[in-house]
Amino acid sequence: MSVLQLAILATILFVLLNGDREPRPLPSGQPVAVLPETTLQAQPAAAPAINATLIRNIVRSELDAFAARTPAVATDDEADANRIDPVETDARLSWARESIEYYRTVGEISEREIDEFQREIATLDPANQKAMLSELFVEINKGNVRIRP
Repeated sequence: MSVLQLAILATILFVLLNGDREPRPLPSGQPVAVLPETTLQAQPAAAPAINATLIRNIVRSELDAFAARTPAVATDDEADANRIDPVETDARLSWARESIEYYRTVGEISEREIDEFQREIATLDPANQKAMLSELFVEINKGNVRIRP
């Protein structure tokens, strides 16, 4: 949205939220700007009532128009998924499963090895990263793998 549109929206919201309040008196000594009474009451009789639904519809239409003008950009996850080689992914998953099996066989893992494990699986997509970390921590929580300092 443009700055002008945001300013108009802010003004509308201000009027809606503060429209039925009485004006506060100005401190004495400050000049008062006097507007002609016709300016204060210059609202066309056929003007639609401004309510929250109308404002929501206006904002939605502006956002839709903005989205239509903005070119689609791939999210980070989509961009990463397009760069990941399936053969490399399979190799990393296989390595991660073998590592988990090794740690289960040995019965312990160091904090440094956990950090190394996380660095190795960092090239996987988020779903596989989560799955591999979950498998490792399930073994730790079951007591099959103890964390050593």
